[in-house]
Amino acid sequence: MALVPYQRAEASEEEKVHHLNNLHIKTILKESHGKPVQQLVFNHADEDKDQLFATVGEDQATVYDNNHFTHYVDVVCHFVNQKTDHTPGGVLNTCCWLPSSDSREEFGDSLLAVAGKDNVVSIISVTRSRVIGLLK
Repeated sequence: MALVPYQRAEASEEEKVHHLNNLHIKTILKESHGKPVQQLVFNHADEDKDQLFATVGEDQATVYDNNHFTHYVDVVCHFVNQKTDHTPGGVLNTCCWLPSSDSREEFGDSLLAVAGKDNVVSIISVTRSRVIGLLK
């Protein structure tokens, strides 16, 4: 699998003002860790799964679906970076969506990479709702 960097075009000031003027609060999320969210990232790695977004905060990563549940968002996958035999666990501070076009899952999959202070990157399968790989 080759990783292709996501290229995002910068919005003009006029576009930014337009988007902010048309912004409507859909849902307010309060995550169980009770700390500020460090990062929120929409899935731009898979065109057919762009309704998914992920957050990381404290020792947790959460994947939400903001499209299939009418006016609400729903938790699709939740990960807690706990200490195991393979990783020391701890605070997460970044996440990134990975392309998953070669998924063997019947309806496809989305892959989320998360990392933090333990310097271990965990690759999470959203479909399986578990870690499927570690990069140390």
